[in-house]
Amino acid sequence: LQLSLVFIASFLTAVVLTPLVRALAIHFNVVDRPDDRRKLHGRVIARAGGSAVLFSVLVVCAVAAFRIDFARLGPQHLIPYFGLLIAMVGIWLLGLADDIWTLRGRQKLLGQVLLALVLVISGFHIQSLYLFGYNVALGPLGFILSVMWLLATTNALNLIDGADGLCSTLGAVICGSLGILASVNGHFAEAAI
Repeated sequence: LQLSLVFIASFLTAVVLTPLVRALAIHFNVVDRPDDRRKLHGRVIARAGGSAVLFSVLVVCAVAAFRIDFARLGPQHLIPYFGLLIAMVGIWLLGLADDIWTLRGRQKLLGQVLLALVLVISGFHIQSLYLFGYNVALGPLGFILSVMWLLATTNALNLIDGADGLCSTLGAVICGSLGILASVNGHFAEAAI
């Protein structure tokens, strides 16, 4: 029931925010024009859609936070949440800057590396791999693999953003699948995000 409420809150927030963000993007000329190479849409499309996504996720997190007893959590439990918040807002700002000014690839990559490092340092890193029935501890290599994985997944979604709706649909399917897996395994915070 609680996850259903979180889903409804995020859905309604996205439904309300998306047209507002679109109108603001068009007003400030933050738009994407079709070309003959990567951009397959037939008309001018508003950019900065990540703003609606971020604020929808933040609403979800605020709703979900009512279920968490922060008084029982120590700083070591809160650091990952702060790291995730910093990375989410940071990647949004990086994407927004790219939407407005069209950043160079190396500028985006530098920002992505720094934000991936924030996540990894705050506790989001691969510690081991389960391969062919064996659990392989990665040690320090896990930090490097984690940064590389975050960069690969971020850019995999970014590179398919040429067709209108493709990236957002794929992102919704991926996030929905991960949310279901997290919910089934009893990880409320991960399922809500």
